[in-house]
Amino acid sequence: MNRLLRAHLLCVAASAVCVCVCTVAQLQAEEDAGTLVASAEPGWPQWRGPRRDGVSDEKGLMQSWPAGGPKLLWKASGIGKGWASPVISADTIYITGDENEELHVFALDPDGKQRWRATNAAAWTGSYPGSRSCGAVCQRLFYHINAHGRVACFDTESGKEIWAVDAWKTFGAAKTHWGSAESPLIDRDRVVVTPVGTKALMVALDRKTGKVVWATPPLADETADYPSPILAEVGGRRAIFTTTSKHAIAVDADTGKMLWKYRHLILKPPMVTTMPVFARGALFVTNSSPKGANFYRLNLTQDNGAVEQIWDAGLGTPHCTAICVGTDLYCGSKGRVKGWQCVDTETGRFKYAAEDVEIGAQVFADGCLYCVSSNGSVSLLKPGDGGFERRGHFDLVQEKKDFWANPVICDAKLYLRYDDTLYCYDIQAK
Repeated sequence: MNRLLRAHLLCVAASAVCVCVCTVAQLQAEEDAGTLVASAEPGWPQWRGPRRDGVSDEKGLMQSWPAGGPKLLWKASGIGKGWASPVISADTIYITGDENEELHVFALDPDGKQRWRATNAAAWTGSYPGSRSCGAVCQRLFYHINAHGRVACFDTESGKEIWAVDAWKTFGAAKTHWGSAESPLIDRDRVVVTPVGTKALMVALDRKTGKVVWATPPLADETADYPSPILAEVGGRRAIFTTTSKHAIAVDADTGKMLWKYRHLILKPPMVTTMPVFARGALFVTNSSPKGANFYRLNLTQDNGAVEQIWDAGLGTPHCTAICVGTDLYCGSKGRVKGWQCVDTETGRFKYAAEDVEIGAQVFADGCLYCVSSNGSVSLLKPGDGGFERRGHFDLVQEKKDFWANPVICDAKLYLRYDDTLYCYDIQAK
């Protein structure tokens, strides 16, 4: 890029950031104020990994790719149409897809061969047909929410359905335009889902029976959107965070009590498709509005939890949830600066971007970002002090559209899903 143009973009992005309302020292003091709660299951047992943060702890991975990308080990076709990523636990891969008028759950062995197939009721035949939710594994049970809000529990050995709850109907939720995309959160012996209905905003169901353990009272004039919740421990209290069409919210994980709600900037009509990101004692919330990237500082040590906005960077992130590593926040943007970019979590200031890489979805592992673009390409980006260095690139498909499934890394393998096919690549360093 022309140096003058890059300098101009840096100035525009920096000048557009609102004034920070707390000092860097205060943010650093918050760094140890909370931590994400990880799943006890091995592998990649839920949406966006063990902590639902899109970060893999694996080391010894390739730091660059040969021409054409890493070695393809296998591909499994016939898994149905959808954008759901796989979840992996022990030696089984679970993935969902729509076939005809049914949603199917597939259990695959490590070589991509089918072990069993189950059904979670109706497929999504509305706008952008295909499966959405990724599900979660806990103690030989698999949990999934179909696009119509049906929460189901399956035995991981046989695929037999153990119980099911129609969350939309039970809790008075309205149908969303693109169907439910929420992936269930497993917290101890509970399954947490967010119907955002007239009878309950969020509910915790008993993992083994599906019975209601607690329910958060509804919010007036509130509707569901498309994020999934995260679980963190803050100030000695376990809290669940998510976003609805109008609010970012925090709920006590043990009782369902609303700890706080904060009205965020919304579109008309409202649309929030990205998950909140918990980092450095604060919550990063974004939506597809160019002015919708906010960072909230939390105070949950008292019953009257307080929240305040720290900065607003105006990123405009349509569907790729951000990833935080250290003090850096990586996200795709269609705001003032487009493409994959790095933002300073302390100030909200833009640092650098890979503007030639179209946004889509991402995962971070062993010092690198694995970025899939909606145009069908896959890139390996190495973040550095001065910018992203592209260490590899290949085109998975040529359709050039709707490549939205998040990449997954487990046991030195990269899993990519497009339409009705799952691809598995060897990314272990030799």
